[in-house]
Amino acid sequence: MHAIEKILAKNSGRDRVKTGEIVTARVDFAEINDLYLQTVYSFREMNGDKVWDKDRVAFVFDHYAPAPTIKTAQYIKK
Repeated sequence: MHAIEKILAKNSGRDRVKTGEIVTARVDFAEINDLYLQTVYSFREMNGDKVWDKDRVAFVFDHYAPAPTIKTAQYIKK
């Protein structure tokens, strides 16, 4: 199994998981990078107002740092 599959298997109480499966698992830490800003917009569209534990969530700027365009800089500022 790939490392991600091992983590998902462990946190779902299963011996194995495989690509393509839908798995319910305990989340230790969630990270979103700047390529997936739409995730934040979707969270708000679903009336999300806060995450379950702010100490276990991170938004990381790594693809657009420094911002290559003014539009990207405006997204980062938001």
